[in-house]
Amino acid sequence: EISDNGNIIKGFKRGNATTQDGLRIESDNFHYDKILNILNAYGNVKIIDLKNDYIILSEKITYIKNQEKIFTNGITRAIIESRYKFESKNVLFLRNEMILSSSEKSLLKDKNLSLYKVEKFKYSLNDGLLKGKKIEIINNYTKSINERDFLYFDDAIINIKDKDFIAGKTKIKVKKNIFDVSKNDPRIYGVSSNKKDEITTINKGVFTSCESNEKCPPWSISSSKILHDTKKKQIIYKDALLKVYDVPVLYFPKFFHPDPSVERQSGFLQPRINNSNILGSSFNIPYFHIMGENKDITFTPTIFDKDIYMIQNEYREENKRSS
Repeated sequence: EISDNGNIIKGFKRGNATTQDGLRIESDNFHYDKILNILNAYGNVKIIDLKNDYIILSEKITYIKNQEKIFTNGITRAIIESRYKFESKNVLFLRNEMILSSSEKSLLKDKNLSLYKVEKFKYSLNDGLLKGKKIEIINNYTKSINERDFLYFDDAIINIKDKDFIAGKTKIKVKKNIFDVSKNDPRIYGVSSNKKDEITTINKGVFTSCESNEKCPPWSISSSKILHDTKKKQIIYKDALLKVYDVPVLYFPKFFHPDPSVERQSGFLQPRINNSNILGSSFNIPYFHIMGENKDITFTPTIFDKDIYMIQNEYREENKRSS
């Protein structure tokens, strides 16, 4: 049901409008001003662009044709390339620049099970760049909390297609059961970070796996630069300083250990703090060495607070019929 009153065209009941370049707008009602070239659509609005592969859903939109701007009012959903799903409010879409933006809290989900939470965002459909403030990324968000990784950025530019990014203040929380101890809380803090291809760099970072509390962790490693090389499967520290209860203990100009995906590799193991009613508190940092496919050894020096020093060695060999 359509009425044409001079310069105004109004549509009632379900209808659609299609532009010359193939943009299709479906809605329950619409109001088109021929002089201003502005279309307002109300009720179950659906914007479909098959050529550029996106769909935008909202309850109300305003389309300023001369400027190629689309404003949505209220809750808005967008499906980009059938891979990315946005959920936001009051969205602005610049068709000429192919940029989607909002100053409201928003969500983005992708098919790789990553969930992005942002306070405000600007997303370029052409190159897949997401710019945002107060960004939280949850990897494996459909799994239990102990199997998820969390990344927090104060602000960042992220390529959601290849996962490269440049970010300000950074906080990374690795899945809790990464060391087979679910009460651990492995995390890295840094003043800034970036990722390019296989290398993630965290500047002025601090790493620990101790359970979170208000006091300083029992142990931590601070570094001027922490690099995660996913190809070599290594986490590399530059100017690394090992602290025990915030007290500097060991300094390494360069230090590295395997990343959590490695099942077996020579190197230092997780430092441990122990307490004994007889011997007092102690600290050890074991070294694990692979001697062959079926044999290895762990060397563990331990320092007690009562001037006691202890060295332990454990040798293991696994054969077909013996161990």
